Formats: sequence, structure tokens, C-alpha cells
Amino acid sequence: MTNAINRIMTALEGRIFLYGLQLCALFRLLRSINEFSTGQSNAVLIVGLANLIILVLMLTLLSRYKTFCFVTLHVIFLVTSWFTWPSSGGYEGIIPYSMVAMIAFVIFTSHGALLGITLAAYAITLLYLMHNDGSAVNYREPLLLTQVNFMLCTFLLAKLCVFTKNRFERYSEYIRAVSKRLEVSAEILNDQAAQLKIQSNQLANLRIELEKKIAAMHLERDQKRAILSKYAYVNAHQVRGPVARILGLIALIEKDTLSPDSQRYVQIVKSDTVELDTVIRKINEVLSD
Repeated sequence: MTNAINRIMTALEGRIFLYGLQLCALFRLLRSINEFSTGQSNAVLIVGLANLIILVLMLTLLSRYKTFCFVTLHVIFLVTSWFTWPSSGGYEGIIPYSMVAMIAFVIFTSHGALLGITLAAYAITLLYLMHNDGSAVNYREPLLLTQVNFMLCTFLLAKLCVFTKNRFERYSEYIRAVSKRLEVSAEILNDQAAQLKIQSNQLANLRIELEKKIAAMHLERDQKRAILSKYAYVNAHQVRGPVARILGLIALIEKDTLSPDSQRYVQIVKSDTVELDTVIRKINEVLSD
């Protein structure tokens, strides 16, 4: 959320800076016209023209180099103010008003360390120029021109404030819309969390029931194994024992001299007894597996 707010603030500052840079270029153009019309020196005119060209170039580079353009703009303004302070009438001229407008512009378009450093540079420059004002005033602009420049600065500052307010309202609406979407998403997530909790409880109950069934199946299996083990013991000892003794008796009877009918009966009994013994052996094998 913090990163999103920072991105929104940076985007807002970027749009305000672009608009303000356009106003600066317009102001610089009007100032150059004023300076030319009042017979300023060639040096002042060249500096003003160079500033105007740099401002136009910055408008083309702003999308990729916002911080560089920000620093360049204010460095140029401070250097130009320093250079033209005496010829503009000192603190009675247009530069103090321009600095007030630029300070507001700095506050609108920056934050953090960049804001603090820039404001400190403006404060130091303004204090130094006002402190040395009495020894350097060689030229004063006509009163009408000063009034026009003041109104121009006021107009540009008002335009910047109106633009900033409109942008702020748009971003506020955007943030409110995003907040509503986040609230809806939060409600959906809460509903899903409640459903997941219910499903989790159901799964837990199913797991408990399944564990009970498995335990019952294991108990039944163990009981059946015990029964089968007991049956295997009985089958191997108590059932097969008599069969083995019968086979032993048949072997003894076969050693005696018997009539043909008796031998036939003995063979029948022996065959059935061997078959029974074979079945008992197979049962033991199955139970052992």
C-alpha cells in the first residue's frame, strides 16, 4: 500500500511539474520581451534567451529525466536571479515575487531530501541577495512594468494552484475508487476465508470419521486374523492329527493278508483319507499366506 501511495504521489508531482515547467517557459518568454523592451544589456538578454531554450529542451526530456530537469530548472532560476537581481530592482522588483512562486512550485513538485535541499538553496540565495541589495541596485524597472510582472507572477501561481487542486481532486477520486475496490475485495476475501474455515472444519470432521472407520477396520482385521490363526492351529493339530493316525493304521492293515474285498475297502478308505489330508494341507497353506 505504501509503495502504491508513493507511486501516486510521484505521478502527481510529475504532472504538476510538467504544467509548471510550461508556465515557467511562458513566464521566461514574457520576461525576455520585457527585458528587451526596457533596454536591458545584451548579457541579460542572452541569459534570458539561453534560459528559454533550456526550458524548451527540458520539456522534451522531462519524461525520462524528471529529477535532472527539476534540479536544472531551479539552478538556472537561482543563478539567473543572482545575475539579474540588481537590474530587476532588487527586493522591490519582480524577483522576490518570482521566488515566492518558485518556492510554492518546489513544494508542489518534490518531497523528501530533494524538497529540503531545494528550499534551503532558495532561502540562502534570497537572504544573501536581500542582504547585499543596497550596494548593487543600478537600475529599476518602470512602475507599470513591475506591476505587470507582479500580476503575471500572481496569475501563474494561481494557475499552478488551480491545476494542482484539480489534479489532487482527480487523484483523490481515484484513491477513493481504489479504496472501494479494496473494500469489496476485502469482503470477498473475508467471505472466502469463512467458507474455507467451514470447509476446513468439515474436512477435519471427515478426517476424524475416517480415522474411526480405519481403526474399526483394523480392529476387525485383527479379530479375523486371530480367528483364522486359531482355526489354522486347530486344523493343523486337532484335525490333521486323526487323519495321520488313520493313515498309519491303514499302513499297518496293508501289511496283513486280506481278502480281495477287504483290500478294496482298505484302498477306498486310504484314498479318501489321503484326499482329506491333501485338503487339510491346502487349507493350512492358505491360512499361512
